[in-house]
Amino acid sequence: MAVIDPAPAVARQTARVLAQRGLEADPGCMGRHVFYTSGDAVSFAGLLRRLVPAAGEGAAVYPVRWRGGAMVVQPRGDVDTV
Repeated sequence: MAVIDPAPAVARQTARVLAQRGLEADPGCMGRHVFYTSGDAVSFAGLLRRLVPAAGEGAAVYPVRWRGGAMVVQPRGDVDTV
């Protein structure tokens, strides 16, 4: 059985699309993690701290809801941080 990890190909394609659109980050710029959940943001943030320590302190968790077939991000006051 062969196990295929598509992540490297997805990362390369993402880099190509960002470059084509002029959306590349400045060299040396550090990114930050942002997560969205349709569940309980506080519970998700707690789980994230245990499962993804690489997310680091200060990663944002935004609660979202589905309205009329569209995802709506809750107001910034409802943001929890990891």
